[in-house]
Amino acid sequence: MAEEDPTIARDIAWVDEQLADPEASFETLRSEFCFLRSAAEARRFLEDIREGLEDFAAGRTVPHEVVVREMEERHRRHRSSALTYNIGMPKGH
Repeated sequence: MAEEDPTIARDIAWVDEQLADPEASFETLRSEFCFLRSAAEARRFLEDIREGLEDFAAGRTVPHEVVVREMEERHRRHRSSALTYNIGMPKGH
């Protein structure tokens, strides 16, 4: 059995601390991740991070290209929604 990476264990412990009280950690997280708009979003974000850390610790990884492609797709969908609903766009655009 492989020895657990102490960095991963430390990161998981940090995420668990944040998940223990996402309301309290929301402002701290928001200063780093400005896209978070609520404690509920912060909690989902933290849960996703924890899941990724657990996958990495277990040797389940995703190729970098897949991650980049998914990020680009999310960005495209967000931009498309913003244009469709004229969110954050100056009038006339």
